[in-house]
Amino acid sequence: MGKIITVTPAQTLLEALRACGADPASSCEEGVCGSCETAEIEGTPDHRGSVLSAAEHAGETP
Repeated sequence: MGKIITVTPAQTLLEALRACGADPASSCEEGVCGSCETAEIEGTPDHRGSVLSAAEHAGETP
């Protein structure tokens, strides 16, 4: 169905997607605008942007 893409600790999600040939929507590439926001399937993401609220960073439903 889809691809499984592993994001290493040294990569951003956008970098990993682009390395696999994808062209995801993005704008600021600073974690501010939220245009590239996506859901994770597995693992614990290290959110480095400023779009998410404190509750979202903690994994709580907003």
